[in-house]
Amino acid sequence: MSIWNARARAARLLPTVALGAIGIVAGLWFGMARVEPELVPKAALDTLLTTEFTDLNGKPARLSDLKGKSLIVNFWGTWCAPCKEEMPDLARFQSENSFKGVQIVGIGIDSVTNMRGYANSNPVSYPLLTGTGATISLTRELGNSSGALPFTLVINSENKATFVKVGRISIQELERATAAARGTKQ
Repeated sequence: MSIWNARARAARLLPTVALGAIGIVAGLWFGMARVEPELVPKAALDTLLTTEFTDLNGKPARLSDLKGKSLIVNFWGTWCAPCKEEMPDLARFQSENSFKGVQIVGIGIDSVTNMRGYANSNPVSYPLLTGTGATISLTRELGNSSGALPFTLVINSENKATFVKVGRISIQELERATAAARGTKQ
């Protein structure tokens, strides 16, 4: 291979390498992106809690019906790879912590048909509700300035945000966030 062919090949690879690097940086940023919970406006939280969503069977549901519990509200989509990757952890966490007054709720930014199909193949131990087009706007008001998914919000039993994260959430983050919501140390 001549030096000219090597240079031409390197020049063709450069955009791919650059895009890959940008993707890695964006992934790391989204993986670590946290919003300070005290910055979540009370009006946006009130809207979230009183909005009427529907479950996968078409029944109406409001988060305000879950009074007295620490809520982990996870916004997701069936087309979102990190969302699907974190769902088994969320399901396991719900199963292991429901007795502690913790309730996870998944709000899908997707069609009910897609969500039902996904849930039939990948059952979870927490309720899945369907969002609307306005739901992404609401997540922005709740601190998700990029409108990215997954987006997770922890709300304590007094309806105050105690944890907000854009990107995939880990079990360790869930443990710390729910301990903080309950006012205990983890």
